[in-house]
Amino acid sequence: MSSNGPPKMPPGNPFDDRGPGLRAFIIVMMIVSIISVLLRFWSRTLMTKESRGIPRIWWDDWLALSALPLILASGVVMLDMIRLGLGKHTWVIPPTELLPIMNRLFAVYFLYNSGLTFAKASGLVFYQRVFSAPTMYKWFSRSLTVMHAINFGPYIGNIYLIM
Repeated sequence: MSSNGPPKMPPGNPFDDRGPGLRAFIIVMMIVSIISVLLRFWSRTLMTKESRGIPRIWWDDWLALSALPLILASGVVMLDMIRLGLGKHTWVIPPTELLPIMNRLFAVYFLYNSGLTFAKASGLVFYQRVFSAPTMYKWFSRSLTVMHAINFGPYIGNIYLIM
């Protein structure tokens, strides 16, 4: 059995690191998320009274607020994954760090899907508020109900798959 030297590395620079750019992107998106939800609530408090019997802060706002901590938590977990080596080539990451990265990836999937589902529900409830009952066609109301089912169905399916 002859050996021609050490095993060859896959092509590319083994010291490429996309972690810093990914870290900056995640931090910027977390800041944008916080600012957008804060501005949403601030704009609601500027209203002087309830319009058409609908309170200033409605379900769509609360759903957006409930999505925010989930999205932020997924960002924090991703920042921890970058600390462990996410963004580098797999053969550069120490083998002891691969399993913790995969465990955190599982948590990111769960947190991000939960936050995304609540954010989508916030948009659908916003449509329901804007196109209120007197002006809403039956088909539009039923379409919103179908869209809620399409939004929450896969989410509930993912929760059952996890457990």
